[in-house]
Amino acid sequence: MLLPNSNLAAQIYEEIASYYDHFWFGVGVITGGKKVNPDAAIVVGTTALLHRDMGKMDLVVCDEQQKMATGQREQLRGEHTHLIEVSATPIPRTMALAIYGAVKIFKITKCHAQKTIHTKIWHKTDNAVMMKGVMDTVRSGKKVLIVCPKRETKDDEEEGGLVSAQDLARKFERFAPNRIVLSHAQLSTEQNEQAIKAIKGGDADILISTTTVEVGITIPDLERVVVVHAERFGLQVLHQIRGRVVRHGGVGFCDLYLPKEIKNPDSMIRLQLLEQISDGFEPAHQDMRLRGIGDITANGTTQHGSVDVMIKNIKCNIDDIDATVEDILARREAA
Repeated sequence: MLLPNSNLAAQIYEEIASYYDHFWFGVGVITGGKKVNPDAAIVVGTTALLHRDMGKMDLVVCDEQQKMATGQREQLRGEHTHLIEVSATPIPRTMALAIYGAVKIFKITKCHAQKTIHTKIWHKTDNAVMMKGVMDTVRSGKKVLIVCPKRETKDDEEEGGLVSAQDLARKFERFAPNRIVLSHAQLSTEQNEQAIKAIKGGDADILISTTTVEVGITIPDLERVVVVHAERFGLQVLHQIRGRVVRHGGVGFCDLYLPKEIKNPDSMIRLQLLEQISDGFEPAHQDMRLRGIGDITANGTTQHGSVDVMIKNIKCNIDDIDATVEDILARREAA
C-alpha cells in the first residue's frame, strides 16, 4: 500500500496490523524514518517504497492517488501486478479516464459510518458567532482543526493579509492555554508526529495546521474544522479537509471562513457548491472542467490542462471530447 505521507502510512499500518495480528503472513511498514518487518506479505509505506527493491508485487493499492505522480503510481507495478488507485477526489486526468471508460471504476456510495457534516461560509462580520461555535465544541469535550493557507510569517515577507498557522496558534493560546498544537511542513517530522499524537491522544483540543493534515488522518472526536481564507483552497483540497471531521460517525461542522471580501465571483461559486454537496466526485468533476483533463493517451503523464492534438498548436479540452462523443452516439442512432 502506497501512501502520500508518513503520518498516514503509520496510521494505516497500525489499523491493518490490528486486523491481521493473528495471521501468519504479517504486516510491515516502510517510511523515510521507519522500517518494521519490511519483508512481510503486506507492506504499507510512503514513496520510500520506491527506493528499494520490493520484488514482485501481486497487488498495489495507491491510496490518495491525487497526491502521487503518474510515474510514482506505476513504479511498483510489474507485468502481472494488479493496481487499485483510491481517491475521494480524483485528479482531472484520472477523472477523465474514469468518465470515458478507460479504467474500471468502483464507486463507494455509502460512508462506512453514519455522519452528517454541516458546511457553512462565514464572513468577517460573523467572526464572533463562528468563534463561539469553536469554543462550544471544545467545552463539550470535542476537538477542532483549524487550517491556514500559510505556515508562518517572516519579517521580510509580503503578507497579502493572509493568516499564518504560527500566528494563529499564538493567538488561540489565550482561549485554550496549553491545549493548542501546531503542525506544518517547516517543522521537523518528530514535531509534527508529536502534534498529531497529542491531538489524537487527548492532550490537546485544537490542532492548527496547514494542509499537511489534508488527507487520510483520523483524529478521534474531531467535530469541527475551520478553514481560514477558504477561497485560497481548491475544491478537492477543501473536500479532503472536510473529510477529517467525525470520521467514526455523528454530526460535524466545516466552517469556511472568509476574513476578507471575495472579489472573484468564481471563488464564491466554488465555496457555495461545497456548501451544497457532500460527494467528492462532484468537486473532482468540477475541478476537471476548470483545470483541464491532461493527457489521457495511454502513456500520458500530464495530469491536468489541455493537450495538443495531431494538428500543431490545436488544443483538446473536455468540451471537445464531450461534443465528439455526442456526435458519435447520434450517428450510431441514426444508422
